[in-house]
Amino acid sequence: MGYYLTEGYFIVKNLLESVRQDLMYVMATKEDYPSWGNMLHQGATTLWEAWDGRNSLLHSSYLHIGAWFIEGLAGIRPDPERPDYKHFILKPGVMKEQNLDWVKARLETPYGLIRSEWTIGNETFQLKVSVPPNTTATVYLPTMNSKSIKEGNTPLTRSHAVGHVRNQKGYSIIEIQPGRYSFETDL
Repeated sequence: MGYYLTEGYFIVKNLLESVRQDLMYVMATKEDYPSWGNMLHQGATTLWEAWDGRNSLLHSSYLHIGAWFIEGLAGIRPDPERPDYKHFILKPGVMKEQNLDWVKARLETPYGLIRSEWTIGNETFQLKVSVPPNTTATVYLPTMNSKSIKEGNTPLTRSHAVGHVRNQKGYSIIEIQPGRYSFETDL
């Protein structure tokens, strides 16, 4: 009996909540059963209803891996306390050990376009963010050294556009207003 992708919905939901990008990456890229990578390896051009391909070979009602691309890798997440993206969280899914060195994503919300674009190179992390008008965001940068952070080539400590900075569990957390930002920091 095959595993159905409805179980995949709950797997993805729980892995995203647990910030387990590493396990999602394995499910997406490995080529043996069960995985999305296995579907591609078997020649799938759509998501199947079951991991083993026994039922519908076009089952678009359970495209949960897309949530990982937006929420997990790009890090664009709704704030559970302030719905509809009036305030959102941007916590990029940086995975240096998987050699994933860039991600680009855009999400159209009721308030406008949110953009998250990050790259890693030479022990440096760069993040470009667009925050729509009338919204705010909490940005998680993967560094505890907030003194190494620059916004638009200006040290964060001298930036007028960026709010409060705090450190927590390997991240510098920044509050930002509407606009476009370009952050850079040491990893």
